[in-house]
Amino acid sequence: MFKNKYAAATAQLQDLIRAHPQDARDHATYALVLNYETKQKPALDEAQKAQKLAPNDGFVLTVLTRVEDWNSDLQSAARDGASAIKAAPSSALARAFYGEALADVGRYSDAQTQLKKGGDLAKNGSAYDRAEVERNWANLYRDQKNYTQALDHLKLAAGAQPSWVERLLELARFSIGRQDLTGATQYLQRAATLSPDDASRRNDPSTWRSLKVEPRTRKSSRTLVTMRSPTTFGSRVSVRAPATRANSSASCLRRSVSS
Repeated sequence: MFKNKYAAATAQLQDLIRAHPQDARDHATYALVLNYETKQKPALDEAQKAQKLAPNDGFVLTVLTRVEDWNSDLQSAARDGASAIKAAPSSALARAFYGEALADVGRYSDAQTQLKKGGDLAKNGSAYDRAEVERNWANLYRDQKNYTQALDHLKLAAGAQPSWVERLLELARFSIGRQDLTGATQYLQRAATLSPDDASRRNDPSTWRSLKVEPRTRKSSRTLVTMRSPTTFGSRVSVRAPATRANSSASCLRRSVSS
């Protein structure tokens, strides 16, 4: 996924699940990929399968927290995030996803505590760990309408994973939420250069002429990229952007997100 080959990652994870249907972490990793592909209901189904197989596994609970949050089941995300950090107290990713859920239910001080702990743990973690901590600081500041700080942390997240298209799309969504369509277009154009699966769309000018803002309910989307509007808290705006696939090998992804 981090090499922008989502289709390959999806296929490999599906093969792993067929071969090892009782492996909870394979289901959880697949759920995370589906989550970034904005297939939120299938992602939740996979995360719940993983939880049934391994109800006390820290990685499984960590992914479940994120997937529930992005399915707008915020109270469940906050509950399962608390379980995740108990099961995996040394996981930067568990702290980051729990911090996101806490911020989204308005528990900002608790969210800051988790993100600070996550940041300390991420110093010895993966680039994904570091990026997710920064991304969720941005989520916290955006929820508090501190857009300068939110943008700064999104840029830090992109700096931690400069080759992953998702980080640029996050910046594009933020720019759209701020009504900065020029900035959004620039981020989307940069994102297209990182998406080798979309060469034909990348070279099609009509892709960029379709840039526009419209109402939307999803927290994030790939073809319709969405973000909370800064002017009406809790609403969503969206922009048509090139659809992406993503990822390297499924084994590399699993090592990156579950270590």
